Amino acid sequence: MIDYVDEACKSWGRCTRWILTDTNEGYPSMDSLRKAREGFMDAGSRNLLVREYGEVRLATALEVARAVAQQPLLPEPLQATLWAQYVVLCRARERANAVSRYLHITLSLPEYWRNVDRLHYFLAARLVCEVPQGAQSQQFQQLSA
Repeated sequence: MIDYVDEACKSWGRCTRWILTDTNEGYPSMDSLRKAREGFMDAGSRNLLVREYGEVRLATALEVARAVAQQPLLPEPLQATLWAQYVVLCRARERANAVSRYLHITLSLPEYWRNVDRLHYFLAARLVCEVPQGAQSQQFQQLSA
């Protein structure tokens, strides 16, 4: 696994889960009852007081979303693996089975993890890894040794 890609994908997964299911993982809640409790709804007129929230996907989550949308597109087995690994909250064996059913293929657990690896390499080519100025990346240090 590539650590910075894994962290970026986890961020993307949290945002995607929130968008799909309103998990309230640190993003603005879309639940009407919660908005009423927080004072964002006017009970007299039943109008929702408007509060602007910016783009939900920010920073690394937005970078992953853009990387996935770029041409050439992410191959379907890797796209399914991305969703299974970072959006669905369950055990690895269950994720592998879900991807198998979705793709209509037999996918073993080791093959599932190879797809996660392939996904990381695919996204690593599109994501920028921030290295502090004056510091060398671990890859560069290993090459120069």
